[in-house]
Amino acid sequence: SQYFRADLRRRGYIIHSLQDNIPNNANGRIIEFINDWKNESVLVDSSVAIKRGLNFLVNNYHAMPGNPPKGFKREVQTIGKHRNGSPHTISRWIPDPDIWPICQEAWQMRAAGISIRQIHKKLHLYGSLNSYTWFFTNRIYLGELNYDEIVFKDYTEPMITQEVWEMVQKMNQKNHDGY
Repeated sequence: SQYFRADLRRRGYIIHSLQDNIPNNANGRIIEFINDWKNESVLVDSSVAIKRGLNFLVNNYHAMPGNPPKGFKREVQTIGKHRNGSPHTISRWIPDPDIWPICQEAWQMRAAGISIRQIHKKLHLYGSLNSYTWFFTNRIYLGELNYDEIVFKDYTEPMITQEVWEMVQKMNQKNHDGY
């Protein structure tokens, strides 16, 4: 923000703060710097607190933020109440019976050596071919969840066997190496 304010001043603009009474002189630049430092400090502290809270929910309830991967859906659970009395809900990722078999078929096809393009043409799991790269490397399909350097080995029911996983990873490596 200091860079952009300096650039605006260099161009002849005068900057006024809507919230703080900051003088338009050298002393004002020091106050702006202190405000910038304070704002960055608040962001860092908030980030640490949010990460700590998410880790608590994942470790204690296996709750996951964000959208579940293909083949899974959210199961919402209430774990108590917030301070204001509203329910505290979390989401856990569980197999989606509507798309689970289609995802299993995609893994079986890939393990059999079928190209991603052919899998996409038949199953249309994603809107683009690039999304399959992540799909075929996500260990959640083995039943394990990796979250912030924490591994939950039995997070969910596995979609595929270790053997299918290894066959697909060999296919991925061949494609990556250019064979």
